[in-house]
Amino acid sequence: MSAPVRKKGRRPFITALVVIFIWFGASGVFGPLFGSLSTVQENDNSAFLPQNAESTQASKIITKFSADQTQIIPTLVLYLGDVDDAKVAALNLHLNQLGTTPIKGSDIAISKYLIPGQPIFAFASQDKKALLVSLPLTFDSAKDLLPNKKPVLPEIIKTLREDSAAYGKANGLTANVTGVGALLGDLFGAFGGIDSSLLLTTLGVVAFILIIVYRSPVLWILPLFSSVIALSTAGGKIWWPSKLAGK
Repeated sequence: MSAPVRKKGRRPFITALVVIFIWFGASGVFGPLFGSLSTVQENDNSAFLPQNAESTQASKIITKFSADQTQIIPTLVLYLGDVDDAKVAALNLHLNQLGTTPIKGSDIAISKYLIPGQPIFAFASQDKKALLVSLPLTFDSAKDLLPNKKPVLPEIIKTLREDSAAYGKANGLTANVTGVGALLGDLFGAFGGIDSSLLLTTLGVVAFILIIVYRSPVLWILPLFSSVIALSTAGGKIWWPSKLAGK
């Protein structure tokens, strides 16, 4: 007579389900925080030096001397086309209302990031073929974030380009936004998504290698998924204390 077959316990299966649910829970909590990790980063090299270091002391003295000086990011709007006094006057009238224009993707007016008290006006070239406008943006425009977590400066540049392009088209002019502000805005836009692009590329390469190593269309998901969960959890744990520290 054969021995009775013992039923396998369900504890390993339940344990595995609990672990999977914990993984998904951790991913749901820490995943979004990992995406916000760049907002609490400190990229100033002097911040990593001790307070008694000579370079740190020199940096504090320089900051004290330049504290009263306004930091400006010059941004230029160039209009090309046939220009006369009427077009100059019309553009200056339009520029008087430019500060009330909301920044793209928000309800914040551009005037918040313009140097107060400095007039904005256009002046024509000698050959009456161009109009130049100088917009004095504050240094905060390169540091602040909008409520949607996007950097302010690239969105200001997008807003200026849309506004100047629409105005130029309506008045027979071709508009271009340039200057230091436009250069920095384009750089922010170009490198703003490099982290996510690099991460996705890395995941694709690693997945390809794992498929070759495991020779299975399914098994490669487990180690890759574990790595993603570990990365997002670590980033989320770093974000919490950094946010609480006020960075």
